[in-house]
Amino acid sequence: MTKTTKLIFVSYFAFIGFLVLLTFVAHPQSQPNPPYQYKVVRTAGQINQDFAAKQDWLGATPMIYNKVTTAVASNNIGLTGANVTGGSLITFMDVQTTISAGCTLTLPSVTTVVNAMKAAKISPVVGQTYELDVYNDQSGSFNFTLTADTGATWSLLGTAQTIAKGTVRKYLVTLTSLTTGSMQSLGEFTVTAAP
Repeated sequence: MTKTTKLIFVSYFAFIGFLVLLTFVAHPQSQPNPPYQYKVVRTAGQINQDFAAKQDWLGATPMIYNKVTTAVASNNIGLTGANVTGGSLITFMDVQTTISAGCTLTLPSVTTVVNAMKAAKISPVVGQTYELDVYNDQSGSFNFTLTADTGATWSLLGTAQTIAKGTVRKYLVTLTSLTTGSMQSLGEFTVTAAP
């Protein structure tokens, strides 16, 4: 290859390189982005939406927060199925009803809870378990006491069923059948503000 031929080749590729550079300068949107420009910042709301989408795809919500503000009747609050379930793994029940004395929290029947589980896209089966956290979040200084339904379809296990003001009592809920179940108290824990 003669010097002239080499010069022609070098000039040709230099010209092509110049055209490519000119294209990127004239049309910056066609340039590949540096790595840091690929970073996607998600807001808390968008992250929650993403998580909710995954929950819908799975068919059930693993964890759920339920606020209870049901009015007191004769020092008792009758709980609904939707109050005590909804999360396939953990249901956190935040009882905020204002009370003026110690008050009972009466469970709905197991059948009612099973129907609420189905409504929440949870398929109840015999032997199924989940965690129920009951939080005494009312403004007074009184205790709640968890009690079984009138048909006694729930067996409450453990040494105490009281939930003091500002504490959470954890229960292991077990469906012994689709019409009977047990709630084993796992202990009571004081809720403190984050540092």
